[in-house]
Amino acid sequence: MNHYNSSESAQHLAERYSWKVFPVNPNNKRPLISNWQSRACNQPEELKSLFAPFPNAMIGVVTGPLNMLTVFDIDVKNGVNGIQ
Repeated sequence: MNHYNSSESAQHLAERYSWKVFPVNPNNKRPLISNWQSRACNQPEELKSLFAPFPNAMIGVVTGPLNMLTVFDIDVKNGVNGIQ
């Protein structure tokens, strides 16, 4: 049986891409920590501590200059195609 471990997955992302990440509530996609913008990290020991209280958390990736990531979220909402 394969069990998801958010801390290990976060460490993998941080190690592979050097991304700063933070724990996110899987039910509503909201950060599980306060001041997540400044507390997001990519160091293994910090990540263990940050994710320890939330073993089933989703992993949030900080976008923008901090991780040099730009995201386009294009949806169809209320019958309107966001790409048009």
